[in-house]
Amino acid sequence: MRLIFTLLITILFFSCKSGVSVGPEDGSWADSAAEHAMKMMSSSKPEMSLEYLDSVYASRTKVSEQALWKMYHSKMNFYTYYRQDFKLRLAYIDSMISVSENNKEIMSSEYAQSLYQMASVLKDEQRYSEAFKYYYNGRSFALGVLDSCSLSDFSNALGIIRFRQGDFVKAIPYLRQALSEAENCKSSSFQYSFILPQSIRNSIGLCFEKSGQLDSAVHHYQKALQFILSQKENHPSRQDYITVARAVVEGNLGGAYASMGQFEEAEKHLKLNISLNDRPGFGIEDAQTAKVKLARLYLKINKTTHAKQILSELEQDLKAGRGKSRSHHEIWNDWYLLQSQYFEQKGDYSRAVHFMKDYLHHKDSLDFVQRSLKGIDVEELLRDQHRNFQLRLLQKDNELKSNYLTSLSIILVMAVGVAIVMYLNSRRSRKNLEKVVDLNAQLQKAFSALEISQKENTRIVKTVAHDLRGPLDAITSLIDIMSEEPGRSGDDAEVLNVIRGTSSHSFHLVDSLMHLNLTGKQKLLKEKTDLALLIKQCADMLSVRANEKNLKISLELATVYAHVNYEKMWRAVNNLITNAIKFSKAGTYIVVNLESSDTEIVLKVTDNGIGIAPEVGNQIFDSFTNARHKGTSGEESFGLGLSITKQIVEAHGGTIRYKSELGKGTTFYVRIPKMNPLVEHTPQ
Repeated sequence: MRLIFTLLITILFFSCKSGVSVGPEDGSWADSAAEHAMKMMSSSKPEMSLEYLDSVYASRTKVSEQALWKMYHSKMNFYTYYRQDFKLRLAYIDSMISVSENNKEIMSSEYAQSLYQMASVLKDEQRYSEAFKYYYNGRSFALGVLDSCSLSDFSNALGIIRFRQGDFVKAIPYLRQALSEAENCKSSSFQYSFILPQSIRNSIGLCFEKSGQLDSAVHHYQKALQFILSQKENHPSRQDYITVARAVVEGNLGGAYASMGQFEEAEKHLKLNISLNDRPGFGIEDAQTAKVKLARLYLKINKTTHAKQILSELEQDLKAGRGKSRSHHEIWNDWYLLQSQYFEQKGDYSRAVHFMKDYLHHKDSLDFVQRSLKGIDVEELLRDQHRNFQLRLLQKDNELKSNYLTSLSIILVMAVGVAIVMYLNSRRSRKNLEKVVDLNAQLQKAFSALEISQKENTRIVKTVAHDLRGPLDAITSLIDIMSEEPGRSGDDAEVLNVIRGTSSHSFHLVDSLMHLNLTGKQKLLKEKTDLALLIKQCADMLSVRANEKNLKISLELATVYAHVNYEKMWRAVNNLITNAIKFSKAGTYIVVNLESSDTEIVLKVTDNGIGIAPEVGNQIFDSFTNARHKGTSGEESFGLGLSITKQIVEAHGGTIRYKSELGKGTTFYVRIPKMNPLVEHTPQ
């Protein structure tokens, strides 16, 4: 299981073209040399890879800094995974940083990777504070100049750290974030189009397996295999890598099946891993891990002869240094334990005790390193980044409030336009014209008051909206008076009807603005309320509008009492049912359901209307959203109703969400927590 992480770091940026344009004599030969050296590292004489690199680079008359960085990177990998030497490893990483730091503009990816490698070597030396400083600096640099590709490396590294700490469940969010960033990466390189996505999928499966969620582990392993097999034709020159990746997942899948007691499936996948990886140039170390799992399986099902054969092969590999890497000591440790278990089953207890002592001795050394790693608090080291994120959220909030002001200004301009239309169509009535001018002056005063204090825009929105109700009422009254005046032509009557409709729409919009900007911090005056009765009264009031579209409102209400703000909750219910009426097809049903559990109250409003497109998402809850549509009978939509409903629900400590199928209908779910003594339930 560990080899795939080794491959991830080893091949990283070899296949990935950086942002600069390099000549073919530099880019292609350096990539080929690095790949061939990596294969030689998996052979019985890995040190030959260093001689090969030196000879290739010595034969070049011109070596670019990108190519030089790749050579340092290859040698760093050798002293990391095959001949562990901290000083030489650190020296090559320093060289990688030096070369790329002096050319950040054209080697941004290499510089970010160099910082990650420095963090890795410091982490291995248990210098954790220094390590995370480099991790943080690397991500900060990547955020400024690179895309999600480099960010996925950082997120994956944090997930692997959580995995190595034993916090398998906490590792999953980091790995899922890394997978999301990798899938959004636009690079066509083999690293980001294949190696990283399949590695992360495999790692997620490992986390589920280690946390005992075996069904989920098998699911993610199978997803990883599907991804690997789907990519074979896309990378014809990389079949060896793809074979190794597949073998790794097959081995992990076999281990999961073994834990589930599905021994035949487990044996099949483990043997497939060994047949694919136990070859020079492939994943010999991972094949050794599969042999450990297979020997453990044979001992579990009492096939001691098969187990002895596997353990003998494994001993020969380990003593010969075949496939030796950083996990060499861990495989030895597993071998000691399996030997002890084998001799215990054979009744040779003295040899079983001998191997158990060797196992415990090696295990103590490995556990010491693991305990040191567990002391890291990843989240504590990333809190500064979280605070920066919060600052960005505040900036977004300010932009949203500015949009509110802009929208209100548009409404005021529309109101002024109504006044002008009234003026052009009412010259026969000087008295009424003077009143219209007065109303226009009031609107101008309201607009001026709005510009005085932008910081208090929430209060201003509500104040101006309240002030607009009077003029709009007056406009409506004047239109009624003018309509009753004798001698009006048909054109005048038609214009007055248009103004009346516009005024009505403006009145509804202003009424919605009166309830805008309700926040969770606002204190609501609550009273004990029969929610079923509230919903029934609201539905009765809207039944006339429903009848106009030949709709039926069906109520399925349990008797539930709750402490809520009656007016706000009535508006929330009214908005949901009105929304259902607006977008329902004629002759269909609207179902309103109210129920209660021990922890929460749930309100569901279901229609059989036009549905909501998947790409709209939660935009429908935004104020003045662009996702609004006219109703099935041409009803206007201002994009405020659901936004206000969401604010009201959240002010009561609740949540609102929806499920929808385009063309078939939508169900909105409102959940309010049941917190005694604020909420009481009386059985029906």
